[in-house]
Amino acid sequence: MTKEELLKIYSAYIPYGLEFISSKDNERHLLTDVKTVSDYPLWASTEWNEETLKYEPEINLKPSGGIGNGFKIEEVKPILYDLSYLTKEIEHEGETFVPTERLMNYASNFGVNRGVFEHMLSSILEGNTCITELPYYLIIKLLEWHLNIFQLPEDQFINKATLTNK
Repeated sequence: MTKEELLKIYSAYIPYGLEFISSKDNERHLLTDVKTVSDYPLWASTEWNEETLKYEPEINLKPSGGIGNGFKIEEVKPILYDLSYLTKEIEHEGETFVPTERLMNYASNFGVNRGVFEHMLSSILEGNTCITELPYYLIIKLLEWHLNIFQLPEDQFINKATLTNK
């Protein structure tokens, strides 16, 4: 994948608290910004506040500005669930659930036929459906739950399910 493609993918996850591990310091960071015209296009807040249990912005005085620290694209691996975890238990915001079961409930709320929805989910799992063919509400949920919906190759992300320190 090109740098531009990766930046577009990473930026889709920004509103949903995407974390990554950097080869620069082997630490976990929260992605906060993407700057397309920069040697350091990925920006992250790195200050973990033990009281609020959240990342806090850290002021960066580099000439390019920004909040946090800049990272090169090759220094970053996002932490995502493999798409196969649509049918397995995941943890999100302290809650454990199976995404397909949760999505079936959402589908009925949107008046989607169960058979149509099951076909859509199996198509996703088999890699036969492009992300742009999915309903918006489904894309949002998959991004929110940090599933690898853009099908990054295994060497370009860290599987959240196998990460020992979630």
